[in-house]
Amino acid sequence: PTDINGYSDVYQEIKGEITNEKVQYVIKKYKMLKPVFDEGTYSTQYDSRYYSGYFAGDYNIFEELYQKLKRDTTYDYKSRSISCFYDWYGWDGLFSYDYSTLFGVIIAIAICIFAVFKDKTGEMEKLIRTTHIGWKKVIRIKLIACILASYFCAILFSVMDITCFGLRYGLEGWNLPLYYVDEFRYTWFNGTVLEYLILWMMLRGLGIIIFAMVAFIVGEIIVLNIRPTRMIPQTNRFLNVFLISSYNNILATLSVCVVEKHIFQICIHRLCIFHFFL
Repeated sequence: PTDINGYSDVYQEIKGEITNEKVQYVIKKYKMLKPVFDEGTYSTQYDSRYYSGYFAGDYNIFEELYQKLKRDTTYDYKSRSISCFYDWYGWDGLFSYDYSTLFGVIIAIAICIFAVFKDKTGEMEKLIRTTHIGWKKVIRIKLIACILASYFCAILFSVMDITCFGLRYGLEGWNLPLYYVDEFRYTWFNGTVLEYLILWMMLRGLGIIIFAMVAFIVGEIIVLNIRPTRMIPQTNRFLNVFLISSYNNILATLSVCVVEKHIFQICIHRLCIFHFFL
């Protein structure tokens, strides 16, 4: 929004179900302000009569709301219609935000690599390999643990994203059709925003699991052909550099909320310390 304080006040009055009274109010205010704004004869001094405190600020607010309401009331796609007005900055940002997914992949991959090398530090795999059943059970247990850890990463970062975007932008209209959201006006999905959110979280979790499983399988293949005593020191150094560099490069671009940055920092810090004890 152009003026966050003034816009918020007007928005609170017209959000929700689109009624003729709300539409006419916005149209009336917009048409009243537009001629004066076009002529440039308005005052630039502060005036408490305006929502934003300034004539130009109110004009920008009502122009934006006018265009949005016009778009929503004239929407017609596959017999669909829009009957509620909300700002969708939060949902648009959440569904297009990919940095935390990348961090989830990085952390899940790191956890899987740690799991591969855990029993290599004491050369325990030599004893495990003496029995075929024991080896299969260990692989199965580690695989399940990696899947659970990967899905936990997906849930953790999804909840973190929802919380950050909700606090910063507000996430309204959970029970409304997904096509109400600006970026999904022509989507094929006919479910609600909440239903799509659940699907989005499941697909994010599946993607993180796939990357983690690839790392796990590749790690198991590698350790079968390389001496563990030589592998572990290089792996420790590589993981430290990998995690720290990934953290520095990606975190520098984050702009959602300070809480998210701190959580990322804690995760990376704990992983860099934790893998030495595996």
